[in-house]
This record gives sequence, C-alpha cells and structure tokens, in this order.
Amino acid sequence: RIAVASARKYGKPWLLDPVAVGVTKLRTDVCRELIEIETPCIIRGNKREIDVLCDVFDVERNPIDLAKRIGRLVVMSGAEDVITDGEIVKTVAFGDPIMAEVTAMGCTSTAVCAAFRAKGYSNLESAYKAMSLMGRAGEMAARQCCGTGSFQQFFLDNLYTMNNDE
Repeated sequence: RIAVASARKYGKPWLLDPVAVGVTKLRTDVCRELIEIETPCIIRGNKREIDVLCDVFDVERNPIDLAKRIGRLVVMSGAEDVITDGEIVKTVAFGDPIMAEVTAMGCTSTAVCAAFRAKGYSNLESAYKAMSLMGRAGEMAARQCCGTGSFQQFFLDNLYTMNNDE
C-alpha cells in the first residue's frame, strides 16, 4: 500500500505480479485492494494467477476480458505468453518448457517488464520486449544446460549478454 501510494504521489508507474493469488484469502484481498487503489500499468501473472483475478473481477477467464475490466495491460505467461490491453493482443511463443520448472522465472519476467517500462517504453512495448527477451534467453539456456540449476545460471548469463534493445 505504501509503495502504491508513493508511486501515485510521484507519478510513477507500478507493476503487479500477483504471486500465489488465490492461495489464501489475504493474498487475494490484497491484490484486489491494490488494483482498486491505483491500477498498475501492467499485471503479469501465470494462467492460474490471471484466472483467479478474472474470478475476483467477475469476468470470463481470459486476459482480454480482465484487461478490459481493469483498463490496464495484462500479461499471462505460459507456453505462449499473451499480452493484451483488451483490444490489442500480442503473443510471444519463445521459450522452453524447462522455464516452468525453474523458481522465480515469473518474478524475473515482471522485473524485466519493469526495466523496459523504466526506460520509457509504453506498457505494451515493455511487456512485448520483456517477454520476447525472456523467451530468447530461455531457449538459449535450455540448449546450454543439463538441468534446472545450470539452466538458471545460463539464463541469467544470457540476459546479461543479450542486446536488450531489440
């Protein structure tokens, strides 16, 4: 609440990663409250998290309807990432199945979206660039690794060395 209030006070965008929303009533209530206080510029979650938010805001279980209802960009990550503002829909099909087995990939996706947003890209551009970069780095790491531990190392190295402005 303090961070959202500070973002509002200073006119800064903020993003929401609804980690494990729906697992407890508290997590769900806090996510709803934060969205209602000051809607984030981007909400990025996996399919389960986006489905829960759809239920919370009483819309069909898809990111397009959620984006229309809350009036902001929604990113649903998965085998094919869906990025939508409710009108425009972009998909990113880069990546590798191992990414779903590695802790904090979703959090990293949200952080990369925030980094692009901080560089001044629009919400849609930020999310598309971030999810594309994540997917490409994931594909490269999957070719280099021998399991989830080494995947994480190669993934981070690839993020570091890639041209992030593509």
